[in-house]
Amino acid sequence: MTVWKGSPWIFQLERDRPATVLEDNESADTIVIGGGIAGLATAFYVLRDTDREVVLLEADLVAHGATGHNAGQAVAAMERRFDDIAGELGEEKVAQGYREIQSGWERLEEVLESTGRHGDLLRVRGVAATDSPETAHSLIKEMERWKAVGAARTEVAVVKEMTGPVEGAMEVDADRLADLLGTIDRRYVAALCAPSGVLNATLLTEAMAEHLLSTYPDRFRIYEKSRVRRLRLGDEVAASTERGTVIADNVVLCTNGYLGMGIEACQVPV
Repeated sequence: MTVWKGSPWIFQLERDRPATVLEDNESADTIVIGGGIAGLATAFYVLRDTDREVVLLEADLVAHGATGHNAGQAVAAMERRFDDIAGELGEEKVAQGYREIQSGWERLEEVLESTGRHGDLLRVRGVAATDSPETAHSLIKEMERWKAVGAARTEVAVVKEMTGPVEGAMEVDADRLADLLGTIDRRYVAALCAPSGVLNATLLTEAMAEHLLSTYPDRFRIYEKSRVRRLRLGDEVAASTERGTVIADNVVLCTNGYLGMGIEACQVPV
């Protein structure tokens, strides 16, 4: 049996845009490091909302890193619960973070509209479940936090026989909850349900790249196969690859936690 280990998202990409490598030194207003969906979305809004000149540097090819190897989910959510994070950062900061995450749906719609790819997003209901009856009440609190920042159609479903009455929850039987989860496993007793989506981020990210290059030909440049080896921070920023350096006022790192570069700070202009 042949096992295919490639990305199904990248497999669907029919790219004919040639990769341009940074071959010399140049300047810009803003440098974006990372050509995934975060990097292209950053460039999208900087270019749309300001008159700044943007250079994007990508180590490999646009949308071929984490963006090309993800689960395909469009989710406005946090990995940790509100109260857990608020214990570290305070409620006001976390509430602001929740509002900004929730606004991601509007930002995504703007990008889809601008790139003409509205059909790429399949909206579905996302469900996060627990097998702990004690957790059901904390799911209600989390639902209330999301509703407070405008998250519509968010609800909690519980199997009453397992959790007891939970105020504010939708009561279902074990079979119905399993059906919501798409499983035959009956051990789950409660679930937080919220709007979600499925999306090929590789196609959307490449569409953003093509859209920005055609819309802002005098203010936007992409250099691929141009891994940043050194980043110097001072009154100006210098991002150096093996073949050239870009000087700018500021830099945005969109590398998904993968740096692979030396970062230096200095007190004088680079």
